[in-house]
Amino acid sequence: MRVERDELSRAAPGGVVDFRRVFATSPTAYLVLDRDLVIVEVNPAYTALVGRSREQVVGRPVFEVFPPDPGTVDEDGRHPLQVSLERVRDTGRPQVVPLAKYDVVVPAGGGRVERFWSLTLVPLPDLDGAPDLILERVEDVTAYVAERRAHGRDAPPPELLELMEADLYVRLQQLGAAQEARDLAARRVAGLGEVALQLTSAETVQDLERIVLAQGPRVLGAAGGALFTRDDAGGWRVSAAALGEHVQARYQHLPFDSPLAGPWVARTGRRLLLPTRASGIELHPTMAAAYADTQRDAWAILPLTVRDACVGALAVSWVDERDFDAEELELLESLAAQCAQALDRLMALQAEREAAAVAARTSETLQRSLLSPPPQVDGLEIAVRYVPAAKATQVGGDWYDAFLQRSGEPVVVIGDVVGHDIDAAAAMGQLRAMLRGIAVTAPASPVELVRAVDRAIDTLELPTVATGLVARVERAPYDPDGDDRVVRWSNAGHLPPLVAHPDGSVTELTGERTNLLLGINPEAERDEWTTRVGAGSVLFLYTDGLVERRGESVPLGIEALRARLAASAGAPLETLCDDVLDAMLPPHPHDDVAVVAIRVRRAGEQATVTAAVPVTEERVPVAPDAGGAAVDRRTLRVPAVPQSAHTSRHWVVDVAREHGASEPALALVKLLTSEVVTNAVKYGLVRDVVTVTATCAEGVVTVAVQDDNPDLPRVRHARREDTGGRGMELVERFAEEWGTDVSADGDGKGVWFRLRLDRATVHDPGPAPAT
Repeated sequence: MRVERDELSRAAPGGVVDFRRVFATSPTAYLVLDRDLVIVEVNPAYTALVGRSREQVVGRPVFEVFPPDPGTVDEDGRHPLQVSLERVRDTGRPQVVPLAKYDVVVPAGGGRVERFWSLTLVPLPDLDGAPDLILERVEDVTAYVAERRAHGRDAPPPELLELMEADLYVRLQQLGAAQEARDLAARRVAGLGEVALQLTSAETVQDLERIVLAQGPRVLGAAGGALFTRDDAGGWRVSAAALGEHVQARYQHLPFDSPLAGPWVARTGRRLLLPTRASGIELHPTMAAAYADTQRDAWAILPLTVRDACVGALAVSWVDERDFDAEELELLESLAAQCAQALDRLMALQAEREAAAVAARTSETLQRSLLSPPPQVDGLEIAVRYVPAAKATQVGGDWYDAFLQRSGEPVVVIGDVVGHDIDAAAAMGQLRAMLRGIAVTAPASPVELVRAVDRAIDTLELPTVATGLVARVERAPYDPDGDDRVVRWSNAGHLPPLVAHPDGSVTELTGERTNLLLGINPEAERDEWTTRVGAGSVLFLYTDGLVERRGESVPLGIEALRARLAASAGAPLETLCDDVLDAMLPPHPHDDVAVVAIRVRRAGEQATVTAAVPVTEERVPVAPDAGGAAVDRRTLRVPAVPQSAHTSRHWVVDVAREHGASEPALALVKLLTSEVVTNAVKYGLVRDVVTVTATCAEGVVTVAVQDDNPDLPRVRHARREDTGGRGMELVERFAEEWGTDVSADGDGKGVWFRLRLDRATVHDPGPAPAT
């Protein structure tokens, strides 16, 4: 009841109970003391009774404002009333003083006036239950005592004293009940506030169910509840785990027209109160089985309504039959409103995610279908890469192409359509097709190809703007039989290509001026340049997603790329591309990236052949496991070539990260996936595809890699000087569990391993169990 804590004014369902107004207007005198017996609050009835203003008494010790008669105190200087107050404070038990003589000093004359009082002393606990304040109810019975004295009776008869005590006891009980009701209302309001706060952080419908069904019934003093929402089949999905596993299993899916109470409310949008079993069975006879299954006799079912549309129902239950008062109903309505708003938000978010996923899959599928493998050319080695953006809305316009003109000379193209969506991907497909068609039907040079495409964009009125770079790798005219090559290129506003030389130096190919982007002015002047590229050198073409970072300039990104190319210049071409992507790209790229790399081979050097197998991803629908936990299973098919280890490990890391994997878990899943995929590529027999499956369920990620070699892997313990042979040794040491599965037809096998998503450290736990 301290003023600064505002304990006298609390909100309650059904309106605001202004306890300060109740305190102020009560005709009975009250004062409130703290543990030091200092007056912290009085009501007007009290100030009128003692003839003092509030300012004269509040903030002062009560026995300083009203000093006792020296003749009435004990050897310690304490009046009996002080002893009673301290006892109430220290024991936490109320005390009634039916008649107490306590003379009061009159402020005006300073004299002491004889007064008699009837007092009720009540301890008020703090949040921890310890006595914190004392409420003193004061009645002046001086006139009553004077009347009795006038008639020769100094003390009230026993029967009247008993009546007075009984009256005081009833008033004390009423005060306690009011205090308890006030505290209960405050706890319920605070509990609903906590539920509302937690709902703001819910990201899935499952989060909502967990919060509402775990917290909501407890706030209301109920024994559990259920949530009814629409399922994919048009019926009702029921979440009722709080009522027992058998109830969840039996009622988890109900038809739309089910006569049970939950679906009835969700269909009609009308509140339904079932205070007794009989009222529920009267709704429909099938409710009898529901009562038997749940062992709950009272139910309140409320519609989840948003913008006049009912999106489900919330059911709250009690073990025993009961009547619902107005306060409970308002709390139930408040909980249902919070649940409905959160459910509406999550349904909209889920629809948005599904639409974005469809758009991303469509864009990426279109894009990947157009990014064909490069041709194999004598004296040259060509490698290509495409990395989609992490955000679905950012997939779109980057592309590469590599093909032979009729003369047999290879042409490579890199470009980026303005925009990052399915329209950009479609525009990219048109540009790529036009450029390829013109290039293979006419012996056009790079600058002629750029001009032709620019004019085609204008003639066909395509609403497209794009950067583009076309390069043709020709034999050196001064030494047609030698290893060196001449690169002839034309650049329409694209980033400059780089040449990494065998000695580690890197050259940036820039012309004397910058040419305009495609799709702006078909009559813009176009330039063409040439440069000599020696044997062992690598021509590197890329899009801006590789070098552009938020908060950093593109030139800084190009400098970082130059340094990376210089460091990897002597590596095999496929390894060089992987090293560059690993070093330059963040875990979740904001933009898609296309790369083309061409190495001029030295005489007698053999090229690494890249299989013409597209990378495809598939998300496999999987029913929840026996415990009801969600299962996410995805499959990636990659070509059986060394660079697929790079593709696979980053894909699995992204899947694990979506499920909240720790950094140590991500590091290990990246390492082990790379090792297992590398083994599948290295020891596969005939097939040109490796299949990688990632499954996340109950805090564990399982990675399985399928190849066409039925021979089981052997765990080798490599020596310090060995450069390989550690793949399965690493799996054995760091996976929590691993094993192999031979295919039914005996022409292949799968190697799998498991890791906890919440793994705390990258440490060696000892050999993992293998099965």
